[in-house]
Amino acid sequence: MPSLDIRTLLIVFIIGNLLVGSLMLAAFRGRLTAVLKTWIASLFVQSLGWLLLGNCGGILPLLGFVTLSLSYGMMITALTLHFGISRRYGWPWWPVGIAVLFIICVPAEPWIRQVGGNLIAALQVLLAAAITLWQRGQRNLLRVLMGGSGLLGALVLLVRAADIYQVGATSCVVDGSSPEQGLTFLCFFIFRFTFMFGFILLIEGKQREAVTRLATLDSLTEAYNRRTFIDLAERELQRSLRNGRPMSVMVLDLDNFKQINDTHGHQAGDSVLQHVKQVADECLRSADIFARYGGEEFVVLLPDTTSQGAVVLAERLRLAIAENRASCGVPVTACIGVHSLDKVSKSVTLAELLAQADKAMYQAKAAGRNCVVVAD
Repeated sequence: MPSLDIRTLLIVFIIGNLLVGSLMLAAFRGRLTAVLKTWIASLFVQSLGWLLLGNCGGILPLLGFVTLSLSYGMMITALTLHFGISRRYGWPWWPVGIAVLFIICVPAEPWIRQVGGNLIAALQVLLAAAITLWQRGQRNLLRVLMGGSGLLGALVLLVRAADIYQVGATSCVVDGSSPEQGLTFLCFFIFRFTFMFGFILLIEGKQREAVTRLATLDSLTEAYNRRTFIDLAERELQRSLRNGRPMSVMVLDLDNFKQINDTHGHQAGDSVLQHVKQVADECLRSADIFARYGGEEFVVLLPDTTSQGAVVLAERLRLAIAENRASCGVPVTACIGVHSLDKVSKSVTLAELLAQADKAMYQAKAAGRNCVVVAD
């Protein structure tokens, strides 16, 4: 197997990290988070590490080894920040401390230090791969590709450490011309390339999801907002029309909500609204569409639900709201108006359905509050 020129690969590492780091700074300008800052810094620090490691003799290769370990520690920290993983006791930095102690305490034979360097690097790459693979349900294919490349990189580093240990001697990193040395650097390049661009895609995906979340959900309760409810309800209405299926709508309004705000403060009022969303999650079905329509008013679309089923769900929701106090301790009740169609016709609009349910809700208010009324 022909050997690869190590100096050329090192130059590719250095320039590649600098370019990607600079591109990320330009692309995310004005929206740099702690995750991005840590990740970009790891790219620049790693470039410095490869530059130092490319020197033969003296203290510079040792500083390069520690600098590379530092960059991997920053990479692991960025992953924990992105995935919300605890860094209790500073565990992402433990391998960096081990690297420093290794340089200080271990004999100066180059082959021993290269064995230790490969082992510590393999540990850090393995940690990065494990963190990425462990986060289930988040962009699975991308995580598998990133984690798989990390496992490959760790395996190659372990094999390289074993090879150096068996030989018992080695030359300077950049002077090594063996196929094994070239393969090690090539596999590590694949790992870093996959991880660099994979992480960029993870960041972009998460920011896009955050924007979508802000556009579709109410920021306080995390129920659907009014616009999203109308979009989803219109689609469901058309589906019911095509299939000739029943449909029901609820309009829910909290009783004396202004008094709650005036007496207990707006923070208590916010807690009550969040409480209603939590209760709705427990009482309603996964197919039901629950949204905050405005102020203290909520709406629910119940697909494939007759009047009888809608009343059962409405009573369940009303009782749960009344029986479970909000986290602030404030009691709350609600009036619910229900309008149902056993079969949706072409002449029915969503606005008409909501108007009928809203009218029934006001009848519930007039009847003494904390009750369910079905529209005629």
